[in-house]
Amino acid sequence: MIQASNEKVLPGGFRPKMRLGMLGTAAPVFPGFEVDISDRVSDDDKPDAVWHRERARAILHAHPEVKQLFGNRPSTALWCVLMAGTQIGLALAVSHAPWWVMLLTAYFVGSVINIGLFQLGHECTHGLVFKKLAWNRYLFTLTTLPMFLSGHHTWWLEHLVHHNDMGAKKDFITRRRSFFLVTRNTSPLFVPYSTFMIVMQVIRSVVGLMMYLFGSLLRGRLQPGRRTLSVLADEHMVSGYEKEGPGFMRWAVVYPLFSLAMCVGLFLYGGWVSVVYLLASQAFFTGWLNPYCLGWVLGISHFHGRRTYQPSASHYGRLVNLVTFNAGLHVEHHDIMGIPWSRLWRLRKIAAEFYDDLETIPSYTLLGLKFVLARPQTFEENFNNESHRNLRRFQETAKTLGTS
Repeated sequence: MIQASNEKVLPGGFRPKMRLGMLGTAAPVFPGFEVDISDRVSDDDKPDAVWHRERARAILHAHPEVKQLFGNRPSTALWCVLMAGTQIGLALAVSHAPWWVMLLTAYFVGSVINIGLFQLGHECTHGLVFKKLAWNRYLFTLTTLPMFLSGHHTWWLEHLVHHNDMGAKKDFITRRRSFFLVTRNTSPLFVPYSTFMIVMQVIRSVVGLMMYLFGSLLRGRLQPGRRTLSVLADEHMVSGYEKEGPGFMRWAVVYPLFSLAMCVGLFLYGGWVSVVYLLASQAFFTGWLNPYCLGWVLGISHFHGRRTYQPSASHYGRLVNLVTFNAGLHVEHHDIMGIPWSRLWRLRKIAAEFYDDLETIPSYTLLGLKFVLARPQTFEENFNNESHRNLRRFQETAKTLGTS
């Protein structure tokens, strides 16, 4: 049970206690964040989502021509195939290279490719590539497999919840932000948390697939059961998979199966070096020893290093956005998520008065270093705005548990 307390809380407002069921999950639900992904959230508990929603209404009212930017961009599929093929090709190419060449390639090239793969997969989740949702899901699978995350299918649901309920307890970014705050002194810049998560995610996927084999397939059922889904995804997400329908539930089996098959294929053709290349690329992508990538992850986790209340911030570096498919235009995307990546600059230009006065992220590298190296008082002022929210939430949860 969660204890309401007047004690000084850690940054982020919670103490991250691990449970066995959390190991290997893509977005762990820490004690105090207990939630079902299908729960409804009031506007009072998602102020960040409301902030963007009100901005979207104002933009569309002032500039109705913005609606012409909506729609699909099928040519994005070509970039998906090219980028995924390049990452797999590099994994095979470095298989006979010295280990240090493999690591340098993963650091300077593989990590940036992963940002691009992440952004392209992100386009698929919003249905911005093809008109048919199933085709977008197939393309998402192809695009994100080289990211070496066998449980990444969960992100499809988690990300849409993030948009609709941004800032709420059920928003996985809220949990990630709190984890970043608590682990600041042992930052992902110095500790490869993602490597542990990836390995545990693979183990969890193998266990989930075995459960599917004996619990469903050998009994003549294609649909995974609730217990199997709770392992392949997480228990708080089962209702979301069921709500999406049978095809989506089966995808929870297909995605990790393809991911593991890719790893086996790479090992057979390129040996362990090819597999480690993908693992290292993902570790650097999440910010390990890479302040640029750490700053990027902080940016998409809605840290901008300013005292101003502003749920998200954009980075307008032309080169960065060119090679990452406008991943830096974060405010623009959250304002109106129905606009493909290639048209976000046009939104920025049309509705310039809505963006000119906002805080920006001048440099991802500087943001990453500032987060890790800032003095306590500076850090408290510029980054830690989660404690007051989370402490209130946990106290409310404790009262609920105490009366149940």
